[in-house]
Amino acid sequence: MNPRAPPAYAELHCRSNFSFGVGASHPEELVARAAALGYAALALTDECSVSGMVRAHTEAKKQGLQLLPGAQFAVSWAGVGFCVIALARDLTGWGDLCEFITLARRSAPKGQYQVCWGDASWSKLCGCETLLLFQDAMDLEAACAVTNSARGLFGSHLWLA
Repeated sequence: MNPRAPPAYAELHCRSNFSFGVGASHPEELVARAAALGYAALALTDECSVSGMVRAHTEAKKQGLQLLPGAQFAVSWAGVGFCVIALARDLTGWGDLCEFITLARRSAPKGQYQVCWGDASWSKLCGCETLLLFQDAMDLEAACAVTNSARGLFGSHLWLA
């Protein structure tokens, strides 16, 4: 290992233009840029969607970049807002993630989604690594409460971002 070489880097939270109003770049552009910057991997985590995954996968194969399929979900619990990012570990996790997205979309009007913290549907993400993304203004007590609750839902597959 070269001591001067930068450590391998993987972006675990990246949204494309399929997250309307938030992401600006096409999935294939994000993958190409990540490869050009020397990333080891890129997680595409659009909001309650995997719509750009085929485009990203095609470009990742061309670029030789590992693509981590995932999605992000905005959650509100006890007056606290945060995000859950789910990254599929394997083909089973991919199926779990797609099923969870389908349930969330079916629970809301067209073009929206609804997830309820503590709901049994979160168990569908058992084949995924989950990350909690807290808002900057969240106080420590609220973050601890959310984290403790999340450990009950996700166990050892929970990471804090």
